[in-house]
Amino acid sequence: MSTTGPQLPGTGHDATLQELAAGAEVPVVDGLTIGQEAERERRRSDLAGFTIDTALLDVAPAHALVMHYLPAHRGEEIAADVLDGPCSLVPRQVENRLHAVKAILAALLSYPEA
Repeated sequence: MSTTGPQLPGTGHDATLQELAAGAEVPVVDGLTIGQEAERERRRSDLAGFTIDTALLDVAPAHALVMHYLPAHRGEEIAADVLDGPCSLVPRQVENRLHAVKAILAALLSYPEA
């Protein structure tokens, strides 16, 4: 594998992001999650150069889809045009999460009182 371009920090892999994207059918972004705000600057620095953008998707298979765990920081871990674009599964993820949370809430509210 090539050693040009950004390397995956702390993984022991020497593949570049572009090489990994070339075989990725569903790139998944794990951005800064709730509760990790204190780590924001370190994570920003560690993940510089690892944004999923249209240039990266150009090397991915044509049928590639993109997922994100949310909340998304547009322009940091994922470009806005990718997040809102036709290859994004994020709207479906949000809808599925909503239904899952509603089901959990309904189950909890229907529990008999002890």
